[in-house]
Amino acid sequence: VFTALGIYPVPGYDKYYVGAPLYEAAEIQRETGPLRILAPGAAPDHPIPNDPKLNGRALPNYQFRHTDLEGGAVLEVQMSPAS
Repeated sequence: VFTALGIYPVPGYDKYYVGAPLYEAAEIQRETGPLRILAPGAAPDHPIPNDPKLNGRALPNYQFRHTDLEGGAVLEVQMSPAS
């Protein structure tokens, strides 16, 4: 499920890495607020994630912490074609 959403939890840490979502939009309902994942252009011919942002904040290292999701969050990932 995480792979399809384009996020990867790091076992033993409170980190997630951003990957390539399979869907243009998804939402996970959480007790502390929803996590929305937006990946315009996500498709087999656009498998490369670029410029991820969490709540509008750039994620240059493609990672975020679990605490960043408190109260709800929006992860945006631009998808690019394979070279």
